[in-house]
Amino acid sequence: MVLATSYQSARYIFLGLNSGELITIGLAVVAVIISIFTLRQNSKMIQESLKPDIQIYIETVDNFEAHKYLVIKNFGNSSAFIESILFDKAISSNTRFSMKSLEKSTIASKQKFMTLIDANYKDNVIAVLTYSYKIGYFKKTKKEEISLNFA
Repeated sequence: MVLATSYQSARYIFLGLNSGELITIGLAVVAVIISIFTLRQNSKMIQESLKPDIQIYIETVDNFEAHKYLVIKNFGNSSAFIESILFDKAISSNTRFSMKSLEKSTIASKQKFMTLIDANYKDNVIAVLTYSYKIGYFKKTKKEEISLNFA
């Protein structure tokens, strides 16, 4: 009979705690784990919403005659530092402005740079854009390869 009683008491008492206290500790551990998971997910969502999103694209304006523009725009919510812009082919341009002049400069959120392209230029070009940005204490670098069709 003593053996059964000691087994039952060991079953319900763990390190001097009764079953109610064990349930409370278990629920607290589960709550802490859920909180940590939620904070990590929230941190990732904040980082995604704050990072820059720089795109290179072609914009066409038709005012009695067609004009093509090569555009670099930051669609994101923070600024970025443009490390380099490379094109696999030379792009003819009607203006003195060159996209190369944007290298080693900062592009702000929602900022856009444009240069006029010869309307007769019809070629496929691959642009490689490398830029960096900071979120908190962390610096991240992103490299994008963008296909441009001027046809």
